[in-house]
Amino acid sequence: MRTLLILLLFTFPATAFAQGEDEALWSSGDEFAGELIHSDLPLYGFDWEEFWPRSSIPEGSIAGCASRVNVGDWKFQPNPRNEYAGEWWWRLRNYGTFHCAAIITDEYAREDLSEGPSTTGFFARIGIAAHEGGPIELWVLQRGGRPGSDYILLAREPDEDIIEEFTVLQRRCPEGAIRVFEGNLDIVRTDYCAINSRDALLDHAIAMLTLPPLGTVIRQYNSDDHAQPTTDDDHVLMHNRKPVESDGSFLLKKDGGEAK
Repeated sequence: MRTLLILLLFTFPATAFAQGEDEALWSSGDEFAGELIHSDLPLYGFDWEEFWPRSSIPEGSIAGCASRVNVGDWKFQPNPRNEYAGEWWWRLRNYGTFHCAAIITDEYAREDLSEGPSTTGFFARIGIAAHEGGPIELWVLQRGGRPGSDYILLAREPDEDIIEEFTVLQRRCPEGAIRVFEGNLDIVRTDYCAINSRDALLDHAIAMLTLPPLGTVIRQYNSDDHAQPTTDDDHVLMHNRKPVESDGSFLLKKDGGEAK
């Protein structure tokens, strides 16, 4: 397994994730769900084997961090079936070499990433699911630790490369897990999806594999690359992908093959 040593940064190619879907559970009229998943306390820590970034001290050094997930500027491209979704950007950085954590900034435009607020977080591979076409790795981005953590559900095909691409799964809260303040706060939202165990989060991620994904998030640039103002044409993708099909099948392909 290859890991990214933070002290010496290298870039490796990513492999696209092929996502299947169960049409019996989905119709084009259904809404895409991206509800806030929150746990009262973080569900994963350094006791979890696939938890990144984490300490890794090279020979001759006194400190260092390693990660399976590459740092840099990542772009979210929504499923075109979702007419209401837009693009956004992540900037992933490492906190340091003595204390290992990801620093995550997200903004709608890449040129705003240097000014945006940041949070700390970690990536964890939470399981492997059987799926049509082969096994699928299930990951989460765990953001924050006090009070508790928020989660984004991710998936990818297994390989040993440094990770530069994820499929972003829907987050449709299981029945009975929504918590909401029943008083009046006008327009202030209080609802969130309470998932407070590793098993429950894994079960939920497996269930979300049956639905079309929210989109893909793909590393595009080093964070020190100059960000030009966003235009309607946007930036040329580093991976030089073909234009996406209007029905969203680009999210479901493997190595340029037909959608499953």
